[in-house]
Amino acid sequence: MSARFARLGLALLALAAVGGGPVHTVQAQDAASALRSGDYDAAILLLQRQAKKEPRAAAAHRLLVRTLAEVGRYADAEEEAKTFQAANPRSPELLTSLGEILATRGRNSEAESAFKKALAGGASDALTAEVDLAALRLARGERDEAMRGFHRLIDAYNQASSLSSEQLAAVARACWTLSCSRTPSRPSTNPSPPIPTTWTPASTSPPCSSRSTTAPTPPPRQRRRWTATLPIRERSWPWPACSMRTARRARWRCWSGA
Repeated sequence: MSARFARLGLALLALAAVGGGPVHTVQAQDAASALRSGDYDAAILLLQRQAKKEPRAAAAHRLLVRTLAEVGRYADAEEEAKTFQAANPRSPELLTSLGEILATRGRNSEAESAFKKALAGGASDALTAEVDLAALRLARGERDEAMRGFHRLIDAYNQASSLSSEQLAAVARACWTLSCSRTPSRPSTNPSPPIPTTWTPASTSPPCSSRSTTAPTPPPRQRRRWTATLPIRERSWPWPACSMRTARRARWRCWSGA
């Protein structure tokens, strides 16, 4: 509901910008005030009056169609869009809104045809038709074709010097869908080798246990043994029982010749 109301606000801004005179501008401002306050009935009456005064004003008719769809009057919105198309058969300006209403009512084939006609006719909201058509194809399972449509929106954004707020909203929808689908922006010409999805262990242990997490056990430390006899120059005698300190001192004396 909030997204639709934002689109209604954008349409109101466009309507005020292309108004034919002060009376039309006042009516657009009154309709905007009525929509902001939630008085949809008053807004619809004001928009119907303006649409009757200007049967060729696509902005007024588009806003009327979107407001009718906002309150759930899809049959009236479809009839209003088709009435404008019958009076202006060469104008593609309401084909996108008509396609959205048809898609909401479950008539996807007719909606796809309307979106394609809006793109072929170069409608001012062609980017909205492009993203709606791509979303319709994605929901139908035609993923590759839908992704190409979303990428065309990114290309249009990169190549355009300036875009309207409604066109930027369409590009934002494409970016959001691409980010959610986790699809790369462009297919790689030199794809990397596929990552194996299964792991065949050399042993029954899991991969994380192939590397030991504990330190290796050091070899047993060999204790130094003291000899029971000391080399003496002239004579030798049995080694008396003494302390370690005495034994070290006796060995030092023998080595030093003291």
